[in-house]
Amino acid sequence: MRKLSMLVVVLAGCPGKDGGVETLVFEDANNFAFTGNFTIEPTEIEPQADFCIDWSGVTVDIRDRPFDPTSVTQAALLQFDGTQAEVLELIDTNQLVQADAAYTYTWAQPGGETSACASDFEIIGNAFDTNLLLEESDKTWVVSLTRPGTLLDGDEILLTVFVTPTTGSTNNDLVFTDTTASLAYTVDVAGKPALQATATAEGWVLDWSAATTDVNGAVFDPLVGNQLLLAHYDQFTDVSEVEDVFLRLDTEASTAWALDVFGKTDADLAGAATTSGDGFTGFTTEGVWLAAIVCSSCTSPVPQLLAHIEVK
Repeated sequence: MRKLSMLVVVLAGCPGKDGGVETLVFEDANNFAFTGNFTIEPTEIEPQADFCIDWSGVTVDIRDRPFDPTSVTQAALLQFDGTQAEVLELIDTNQLVQADAAYTYTWAQPGGETSACASDFEIIGNAFDTNLLLEESDKTWVVSLTRPGTLLDGDEILLTVFVTPTTGSTNNDLVFTDTTASLAYTVDVAGKPALQATATAEGWVLDWSAATTDVNGAVFDPLVGNQLLLAHYDQFTDVSEVEDVFLRLDTEASTAWALDVFGKTDADLAGAATTSGDGFTGFTTEGVWLAAIVCSSCTSPVPQLLAHIEVK
């Protein structure tokens, strides 16, 4: 395993007048630090043969959230150009999305199933051709399990495994476990400058057009960072407490609001809403507040941009 030093962009604030609308602006100078080890287990299988996937024994997903095997609504079988090491590097740096795949075959959950075979996958009504499963060092096959996101429409990736057609292998089973994919990390949120917001303002606009780099220091792409997450943790009194739940920012939040920001670099927070449709009505001075820009289709669950907001 290798360690990656990743910087996550933090919000810097440019508040308006009391009672007016405040604009909260991302600035690269306020990045907080993130270091992680991402690992994905490879499974050798028989080339050009059908194989079956079983995730019935999984209890937690890549974010260490409780995992119900029957909650998987779709599985994807994808082939990417590049070695497994090269593909893992793209995952580590949040640069691998399913649209990059040379082949994308999917299986749709018929109801309560916890296993599927490659021959059950299809693309536009065409069944997966197992003859594509060749031993090729410059190609990488991946299986990902997904379900609908917790806040916005669209699927989120729960677990991923490398599939390795290997000459001489007679294995036709791919079994997901709690350690099939993992991400160990350290993060510093509390030690970095926070955005300043005023609870008495009439409204708030988040503007990340000044963010030139993403979580890994690469050029930030608003077509990749497509979801805004605003989260309040009334159970916490110190920002450092959210560091322990960094990969579960949405599910650990007392209240979380989300907004589709595909292609955008600013947004009126009044447009953000909870899963029940409740809009964001304002900040409070209690608890801890975070805001993030995330990539819903990326294999890595690490947000591209994230910040602590201090409310006065």
